[in-house]
Amino acid sequence: MRVALAGEGEAVLLSVSNRGPVIPPELVHRLFEPFQQGTDGRGTLGLGLFIVREIVRAHGGTIEVRSSDDLTTFAVTAAPDCSAFPLNGVSPIIEHATTKRLR
Repeated sequence: MRVALAGEGEAVLLSVSNRGPVIPPELVHRLFEPFQQGTDGRGTLGLGLFIVREIVRAHGGTIEVRSSDDLTTFAVTAAPDCSAFPLNGVSPIIEHATTKRLR
């Protein structure tokens, strides 16, 4: 799993990537809709990514997913009001990668 946070102009990009199973193309376009479940058979309610999308939208951002044979990445782009934390032209980049499996 790889988590990265970077400044891009006025926006902030947060991405989370892993090397899990490919998300089928026919599922990608509806993945953030309520009650949509993946193909892993875990029997979840299908609200998690919908809630994430709504929180991101409420903050003026967007979320997208890209999935290929070797990597799936969820990317959130937002333009937060950072006036309380001026960066003076510096774009922070934070990156963390782990091989630990999250439960």
